[in-house]
Amino acid sequence: MLQQRILNLLAVLGVDVTSRLNTWDHLSVDTTQPLHDWKTGAGFGNASVRYREVPSHICELEPGVKSYSGYVDISEHEHIFFWFFEARNAEPENSPLTAWISGGPGDSAMAELFTEHGPCRVDPDEKTIHYNPFSWNNYSNMLYIDQPVQVGFSYSELVSAYMDGESEEIVELEDGAPCPEYAEICGNFSKPDPSATSNSTAAAAPNFWITLQAFMATFPQYSSHGFHFGSESYGGHYVPVFSQYILDQNDKNIAHARRIDLASILVGNGWFSPRLHLASDYDFAFNSGNPYDLENLDDSVRTKVHDNYYGKGNCLDQLKACEATGSDAVCQAADQFCLENVQDPFIVALERDINDVREMVPSPFPGDFYAEYLQRPEVRQAIGAYQTYIELNPTVGIAFDSTGDDARDLDIIHILGNLLDKGVRVTLYAGDADYECNWLGVEAVADAVGARGFDEAGYTNITTPDQVTHGQVKQSSGFSFVRVFEAGHATGAFQPFLLQTIFARTVAGTDLATGNRQANAYYQSQGPQRSTYREGNATVQDHVWPGTSTYNLTSNTPTLDNFQPSNFQVLKNAEYSYEDHYYHYVLLFFWVFLASDMAFNLSFLGNYTVVGGGAPGNASIFVVVPPSTHRKVVRDWMVIVCAVVTTVVTTGGAIRRTWNRWYGGKGAEVDKPPAA
Repeated sequence: MLQQRILNLLAVLGVDVTSRLNTWDHLSVDTTQPLHDWKTGAGFGNASVRYREVPSHICELEPGVKSYSGYVDISEHEHIFFWFFEARNAEPENSPLTAWISGGPGDSAMAELFTEHGPCRVDPDEKTIHYNPFSWNNYSNMLYIDQPVQVGFSYSELVSAYMDGESEEIVELEDGAPCPEYAEICGNFSKPDPSATSNSTAAAAPNFWITLQAFMATFPQYSSHGFHFGSESYGGHYVPVFSQYILDQNDKNIAHARRIDLASILVGNGWFSPRLHLASDYDFAFNSGNPYDLENLDDSVRTKVHDNYYGKGNCLDQLKACEATGSDAVCQAADQFCLENVQDPFIVALERDINDVREMVPSPFPGDFYAEYLQRPEVRQAIGAYQTYIELNPTVGIAFDSTGDDARDLDIIHILGNLLDKGVRVTLYAGDADYECNWLGVEAVADAVGARGFDEAGYTNITTPDQVTHGQVKQSSGFSFVRVFEAGHATGAFQPFLLQTIFARTVAGTDLATGNRQANAYYQSQGPQRSTYREGNATVQDHVWPGTSTYNLTSNTPTLDNFQPSNFQVLKNAEYSYEDHYYHYVLLFFWVFLASDMAFNLSFLGNYTVVGGGAPGNASIFVVVPPSTHRKVVRDWMVIVCAVVTTVVTTGGAIRRTWNRWYGGKGAEVDKPPAA
């Protein structure tokens, strides 16, 4: 499917796809007995819950913020893994709950947890974590779920097996057999049986709903203030279909089932409509649709690809036949023909990354340092993981491929419209350097939904507190499409600040452009009907970067530097800064010194928070004792100084926050270059 095809493309280009995990020895996790220290939850129906509190040093470094991991045991061979994080900046019991799943099909949600919007990131040394200030749990309780069964840490029947580096398939080992030298990784995997997992989007929906029901029954304190749902890539299939299933289950009033208050959905670079996405591939490749000024291929290739899509009996006709017949064989054949003959030629000819056209192949972004981190025995023990971790489970891809699910329309555009009619806010976003599920295709999907007032709305810059224009939005009421500048398929890995911003505003129900207005039935963004800004080729790379490279969020380019404060935004007056927290301590110390009637010459240094470098910065206070003869004079002056400082800090902070809410971050005009 989508992610498996990346491996196939790399092989076509002659790129070595052997994982850096190939030195990992056979893992000795007991697959028959439960790990110790499990707590049990209420569960739902026949589904039970096992969970444990995860130590803070494993990922969430914010003091006092709890996280839990565990399994929803749906049946003997269906065990769904979850990892939950409390909200950071509000009482978790009064915060909404957001569930995130990954795409693929077969991709693990751990990828987005560690490379996009989870509480921590993993350094290139593959063992050190650092604090992620762009985490979505700043604004919501976050629940990451590996689904369907066999994805990530979710498992069916565990066996000793290995990943074959050539076929990229899981191969079961005979009892007592050693790990082959040519294996990519050996360990405990779900038995590679496609019939033991879901084989379509519709088939995966019930277990996802059961997982939510079981989690909410076990943790009701985190589940009472609205539910939000996000994904990316194949999430364009998952999220609409799963969301409709949730609403349908709500309508049934099932005994003992919790009504899930679905408030919003977010999908990044989603695969919604095969017809629209494959047509957009041609536009992106040959009609100046890519904004990075990549070289155009010759007319013969253009003509061939055009015919491969629109010609009689070719891609478009095959997709129509898939929809008309519903045949697994017809849909599977259509999927294979369209991807190989319409999507692939542009990328293969240019030798560029299908998920980020700025990069040559193989691209190191987003980094997979976290995968080795999750193989560490102490980490797996801490989260209670049974299965050896791989980001993409090929068996799930094989199962979905057998039904041609990728080529099916699934009435998704109609479902998106129905969700809006039911009051569910819908945010679609796309990094504009992605080719596989490119922004033109997602924009076409947004247009096709037919949301009221969307055609009349216009593109406007998104205001963020760092004063940089990271993208543009077109929004009508609760329906939004966001074009994200300088970002590939995994959008949050490249523009985490913008993604955190649009997530927070979607959850809050405000306009995505500023966050200042409620996105009610009358709201429309103002600006041009189309986003025409072009980044140019300043960030386009002409050579392959090593796997240890990191991504500089300021220059939007690769770097060989480790994660350093200079690699992130410095927010002095941002609404996401912690500096007010330290101002309060400064005021407290001022008045404590005054009340003790001691004479001091006092000075202090307050460090602004450097976002991305680790835990919030500290404020240091230095105290010097003056001669006692100046005691009264200094005390009198201290009264004045304390009063002035209190007034300035209190009123100044209020003014600053108000200014940021009303005017902060107004970038360049629409279609002008973003601020440097």
